[in-house]
Amino acid sequence: MVTIESIRKRAYVDGWSIRRISREMGLSRQAIRKALLSSAEPRYTRKKPPCHPVMDPFREVISGWIKADGTAPPKQRHTAHRIYTRLVEEHGFAGGESTVRRYVRLLRDKRQGRSCLYLRIGGSRLRSTGSVRACRDRRGSS
Repeated sequence: MVTIESIRKRAYVDGWSIRRISREMGLSRQAIRKALLSSAEPRYTRKKPPCHPVMDPFREVISGWIKADGTAPPKQRHTAHRIYTRLVEEHGFAGGESTVRRYVRLLRDKRQGRSCLYLRIGGSRLRSTGSVRACRDRRGSS
């Protein structure tokens, strides 16, 4: 895959002409000019947030329970497992427990002022699976 970085390197560092870059990389001269004039790498942005058909009907219910837990003593607060069992028993939730856990973790991180990135590292039956969690407080410290 051709990056703007490689086009700029060949033009500015190596001194190649637009025509030569076009011929060597198999791109049009117009695309090369556009890459040289752009200020940064193009980024993909979503036009609307992704839909979650399993969780969307229950988001308000879970948010209400977690907000109510803010005033409760620590031992009486809902765990993600308890939220899942209540959803199944009281509201007929058909999703998985891991889906509820992931959503509850996101809500609690937002309440505590952290922005976290969760990456799931998958594997086959022969390799173990794991997850990576990188958090940063919005207040500036890690």
